[in-house]
Amino acid sequence: MALLTVVFLFAWGGADSTLRVFGVLVLYALPVTALVALWWEDWPGAQLRPRWSGWADIAIVAVAGTALAALGQTIVQRFDIRALFIAQGTARHAAPFPVLLPLGAAIFTVFLQFTLVTEGWPLRSRGRLTGGTLALALTWVLGLALEQLFVATGLVAPVTFLAVLSWVSVFQVAGWVVLQGLALAKVQSRAQRLVLGNVATVVLGLLTHAILAGCYRDELFVGALGAALTTAGLVVGMLFEGWPTKHLQQRSAIFVAVLLMVALGVLSLAVFSAAAQGLGFTGSAATGWITYALNSAAAAIIIHVGIFRRWPLPPAPTEAPVAHQTTLPAPSASLGRLEP
Repeated sequence: MALLTVVFLFAWGGADSTLRVFGVLVLYALPVTALVALWWEDWPGAQLRPRWSGWADIAIVAVAGTALAALGQTIVQRFDIRALFIAQGTARHAAPFPVLLPLGAAIFTVFLQFTLVTEGWPLRSRGRLTGGTLALALTWVLGLALEQLFVATGLVAPVTFLAVLSWVSVFQVAGWVVLQGLALAKVQSRAQRLVLGNVATVVLGLLTHAILAGCYRDELFVGALGAALTTAGLVVGMLFEGWPTKHLQQRSAIFVAVLLMVALGVLSLAVFSAAAQGLGFTGSAATGWITYALNSAAAAIIIHVGIFRRWPLPPAPTEAPVAHQTTLPAPSASLGRLEP
């Protein structure tokens, strides 16, 4: 996982060049990464030996992510495949970074919202491959609609749009990865549960963003803080598989899980801030790199746990479900695949 993060941060001739090229490509590959991990259950790589399965899936993610970035480029700018791989724009090749970020972020946020909060309904009934592919197509349509409505019209500044999406993602991950939807577990009606979940994540994201933006008046920092907490939530929920909350009573488990998420988020923000300074980034460039670094770490976690199944480490044992469970369920049991 650490190796993947380093590749994402420095593979393209230095930190700044990698940010400008991989910042777009990684973002547009994230929905495909989540598709393979959370819908396709590691298909088609699962058909191969463990040491090769992850690499086969990564090849698909890389190709599909590049193709989708080119599609986003065609919508927002104009098709220019060469421009996707240059760090600095020229008179003939318009730089895709940061222009393509709002659309890519909107698509990924909507994909997580549909997969986690909306429980993949109603497409889960169509099977993992068909349902997942349709989910990706649907979230592209919805993400594009959001970007066109708010950013393309100038109604919302791109940096504000990105910061709001970042905080919606915080509550997606906190509620449905770290706490596994526990807050709405007693709501028997699917319709009520889905409406409440969707409204809660969006409203909480908007309110939290508004409060923080009013306090700090720095949208880039607010977005980076959201990215830090989102990545920390993936560490707690996916990488740690709910440790150390598994053996605690429910109330204590919730408190410890949220506290650990916040603590890791603040720590990761401090670490990447120091790294940005060490690399020579200053001002808004530093905050932008920090956000990208945190998103890269999040992508590496999803790839390591959801696609590589922790290879080369031994797979974590799955626990049988227990009736009337009073602790937080192990996230790997549900994040690894979509239950019917």
